[in-house]
Amino acid sequence: MRYFNGTGWLAIFTGTETTIGRTVHVDAWDEATGVALVVDPKRGTRRPVTDYPDFSHLEQADQVVAAVPGGGWRAYWRTKGPATGH
Repeated sequence: MRYFNGTGWLAIFTGTETTIGRTVHVDAWDEATGVALVVDPKRGTRRPVTDYPDFSHLEQADQVVAAVPGGGWRAYWRTKGPATGH
């Protein structure tokens, strides 16, 4: 399975007796320590991966840099595109 995210990194957690193993997108990096940050949905905030007892390691993910329509197609915002007369 391929994962895409903005930072290009995933945090891998092995799980505990009460939580299953999981893969979480790295949302940012702590500027002071350089530690990866992930979103904690229970707290509604970013937390360092090292705060989790089941943190295993980081893996690189694919990053989406741009998407371009192919085959002669065009993409535009409906309110900003060419007039269609409809």
